[in-house]
Amino acid sequence: MGKVIIRKITTLKETIGSCLDELGFKPKYREIILKPNVLSYLKSGSGFITDVKVVRALIQALLERYEIDRIFVAESSYINADTKKSFAAAGYYALEKLSPKVTLVDLKDAEYEDGNFNVRIPKILKDKTLIDMPVLKGHPQTGLTCALKNLKGLLHDSDKRNIHKWGLEEHLPLLANFKVELVIVDATTVRETFGKPFPRKFSFNRIIAGFDPAEVDKAACLLTGIDVDTIKYLKTVLEGKNEETELIGFSGPLAKWKPVVRLLKIGKYGINITSSCSRCWDNCLEAIRPGHIKRETSIINDVLTVLNSFLLPENVNLIVGSHKELIGAQDGKVVLCGDCAVNKLGIKNAIEVRGCPPTAEAIRKALKEKHTDRKS
Repeated sequence: MGKVIIRKITTLKETIGSCLDELGFKPKYREIILKPNVLSYLKSGSGFITDVKVVRALIQALLERYEIDRIFVAESSYINADTKKSFAAAGYYALEKLSPKVTLVDLKDAEYEDGNFNVRIPKILKDKTLIDMPVLKGHPQTGLTCALKNLKGLLHDSDKRNIHKWGLEEHLPLLANFKVELVIVDATTVRETFGKPFPRKFSFNRIIAGFDPAEVDKAACLLTGIDVDTIKYLKTVLEGKNEETELIGFSGPLAKWKPVVRLLKIGKYGINITSSCSRCWDNCLEAIRPGHIKRETSIINDVLTVLNSFLLPENVNLIVGSHKELIGAQDGKVVLCGDCAVNKLGIKNAIEVRGCPPTAEAIRKALKEKHTDRKS
């Protein structure tokens, strides 16, 4: 029988260490790869990325308990983002000062080879213990992004695109083929829905630990009050499992999340999310912010965006991705953002912004076009 532990934090190193001991974790290899979630240029503690403090505490606990030769903190930020800048924004370079055994790895610079499940995998994974270190958060497309979805950051950017083009929810189960030896979830500060304007922020002050990413995600659903059956990719993976898992430390949900948002309504703007890559709709969010204000998430930025939208003469619908059946209302101006939407949706009189992903600047330029500028 497997185990998943939900533990309230006393100190991070003590709590993570106790989880390692209770699970009886023994790394197979003396070289370790930690895979956090550092998707973009966001700060630790924001609830959107794995807090550097959690990574630091795990490194310290590992070095104290096991004979380890190297620890690689490896990530590939989302498509066309600069992983090194993401590491810097999150304070990750300080981790290399903990020990000469610790090295940050930008997987965008890594060598890849064909895997056995339709995608390429980094060669650096060979003969190393893989520890999955996601942050717990909701997601407007999939409902939950935690242990399983975090493994998408191991893929080459081209395969990240492919999974979206093939169908995100249908193909995320491919990630269960990665040989993960341990999962440590940052459930300290969490967000209900990444990408949603004014996402609710919670201080759960918890660590979730286990061996199986799918079972850990199931525990994350229980903690956030999400119905597991509504998370399509997770339900698919769990249906193929027979072994029972013991859940330790769960005393009830800490929230009641409704994270799936197919249509982001931001004043007079609507961003229709179908199967697009995160970078596509993130660039839409950046494009609609007034005055080229900074990308960093803040309530002030979101308020200014909403207020500015009411100066528009009409509603504006930005559509990303390629799943026509998931598109919401289209009253007002329609802007197809990205190659998937332009090539596959074929909406009449829509303004087209090509790119994979389209830049925020190109989208912003398209937003200034009038009805008379449209192609017929």
